[in-house]
Parts: sequence; structure tokens; C-alpha cells
Amino acid sequence: MISIGVLLEYRRRKVATSLIQEMLSQLNSRIRELWLEVNTSNEEAVRFYEGFGFTRVMILENYYSDGSPALRMRLALDSAKERDTDTRRRIT
Repeated sequence: MISIGVLLEYRRRKVATSLIQEMLSQLNSRIRELWLEVNTSNEEAVRFYEGFGFTRVMILENYYSDGSPALRMRLALDSAKERDTDTRRRIT
């Protein structure tokens, strides 16, 4: 399991976009799919991940220590290279 976060003072500077793009380029030939969990109330993050091609899979009730649910998302990496190029065009 890997946790990735960006400090508040560095948000909206494409730090997370760069991290995800680099991760996808490194993993694309090594694994077939990537899964993540994000708080269901974090709509901005959900849209961010959807921009990379992640799809909503299921809600995990009581996932976080405060009892809040998480949204499990999945990205199939077989065509992530194409999505990465498209996303780079849209985001940067």
C-alpha cells in the first residue's frame, strides 16, 4: 500500500498531476490495474482521478478511522498510456 498526499501550500501547482503521470508511466508495463481509495466527500479528488481514467467501483463503509466511507476506484493500465497522453493535453 502506498499513500500519496500533497501539502496544502503546494496544491493547485500540478504536483499531484506530475506524481500520477510519473507513477503511471513507470507502472504501465509492470502491472495491469491500479486501485485506490478516496473519501467519498472529496469530490474534487474523485474528479481528479476520473480525469486519469479511474472508474468508481464500490463504496467501503466505515473505511476511515472517523467512520467515514471511502470510494474504491480502479484504473486498467492496458491502455493507460493513451489516457496519460490525453490527460496531459487536458491538464497541462
